[in-house]
Amino acid sequence: MKNIFIVLGIILGIAVFAAGSRLFKNTKSKELTTEKENEKIMDNKNVREIYFAGGCFWGTEHFFQQIRGVVGTEVGYANGNTQNPTYEEVVSHTTGFAETVKVKYDPEQVDLKLLIDLYFKTIDPTTLDQQGNDRGNQYRTGIYFSNKADEEVVKK
Repeated sequence: MKNIFIVLGIILGIAVFAAGSRLFKNTKSKELTTEKENEKIMDNKNVREIYFAGGCFWGTEHFFQQIRGVVGTEVGYANGNTQNPTYEEVVSHTTGFAETVKVKYDPEQVDLKLLIDLYFKTIDPTTLDQQGNDRGNQYRTGIYFSNKADEEVVKK
């Protein structure tokens, strides 16, 4: 009887190990596929950029990274009055900058209107210089564009 439990334990251990190995390989393969897809998209000359200010840029960036068709993000500052501001300068409330996320997206996978609609679901545009617990003029909301063709969509 004791031998049966030992044999069953060994078989169960082998099965769990095999399943875990297969799961790990599938996860890694999926990550590599996603990376290759994003590289292909980034090579596409059709990748567009839009800038969203919506409170702390880390949360805003994380939100946009979850959206299919967003191929890259970068945090920074926008709409201020100095060159190359530091974090310390921005939080001093003297530079006029807003914490902002540059979103690179493939318009063949996600359109700008959807990105804007989703953005407005994450912010409260009626609060001045604040989003959630983040307070200060660097946390104000805004949408900034570099492509004149996006202006009409942004203003709607």
